[in-house]
Amino acid sequence: MRPPLENALRNALVRNLELIEPGLRPVQLEEYPLPNAHGTRGSIDILARDRHQMWVVIELKRSRSSARQALHEVNKYTELLCREKNLAPDRIRAVIVAMPDDWDELLVAVSHAARDWSHDLRGYRLLLDGSGAPAGGTAA
Repeated sequence: MRPPLENALRNALVRNLELIEPGLRPVQLEEYPLPNAHGTRGSIDILARDRHQMWVVIELKRSRSSARQALHEVNKYTELLCREKNLAPDRIRAVIVAMPDDWDELLVAVSHAARDWSHDLRGYRLLLDGSGAPAGGTAA
């Protein structure tokens, strides 16, 4: 079975954030656009708040080629969000969600980056059910 398109997967996951972490809730159901005041552009796949009111940037990657961009994107998005909301680095976390086939591509890089990063960074291996919908997974 081929995984669903990233947008369809994002839409299903934003309604089931409890799969990633209990207490996560979306800030909005659509992607969160970031301002372009610093010469960059982009949208956070899912912007959420956790049960402690921390901001959580969730970046979804569903292919090996895009998985290589994940660390760059979460770094950029967390920095822009910190500036936009005037947040201290300890008030924002990032989670990179990857499909099982892409997990190995991200695991070592995310684990290494998390040791040196000023934000809380985690990885999540997302499992899909037979219809391609999010069904659970494992955190790293």
